Amino acid sequence: MTRKFELKTLSPENFADFEKLTVGGKHGGCYCAFWHQKFNSIEEWHQREREAPEKNRDCMRQRVDSGFHVGVLAYESGKLVGWVSVSPVAEVYWAWRRMAVLAEKARTTACITCIALAPEFRGKGYQKTILKNLCEYGRRLAWEAIEGYPFDCEAVEKLGADVHWPGLIKGFSEAGFVRVGPHWLSNDQAPRSIFSVGL
Repeated sequence: MTRKFELKTLSPENFADFEKLTVGGKHGGCYCAFWHQKFNSIEEWHQREREAPEKNRDCMRQRVDSGFHVGVLAYESGKLVGWVSVSPVAEVYWAWRRMAVLAEKARTTACITCIALAPEFRGKGYQKTILKNLCEYGRRLAWEAIEGYPFDCEAVEKLGADVHWPGLIKGFSEAGFVRVGPHWLSNDQAPRSIFSVGL
């Protein structure tokens, strides 16, 4: 039996599936809304995440309802596999440093800020499958490139699953992404890189 793999744009109709993948775990309460809101400090963000996660959920729902592209859900034979927070760089508030570098290309370059897999699909190579499908998806939307921002291997070795959320270098490399430079927030404690693929 051939398995059908597909990506679906996050919409009001499938928002409940998005919630299933983002409501629990260490980063439960984030809902990937961090990237789309202004905060005065990281402490303020963590307080919101802990004490008022519904505001983050509502932020994402409002963006979806307003027509912004905030991400895709991955399905295999109808079963929910994962979530990718991916938007044009120009539409991601906390990518403003990258936006300044890309200039006009920020509108046609999409950035991946988070990848979440359902527990039963982790460690089985699904990141590569999702990213390869995302490239095809991006071409249909006239994106010209997609970027990801994984932590470097040394950070993953030191910090473990705490830094898996942007995806892993191995998955990006296997899907054809190449390193183009350090991430703008990379530091000695948690080095990160920018991986990109042209479409």
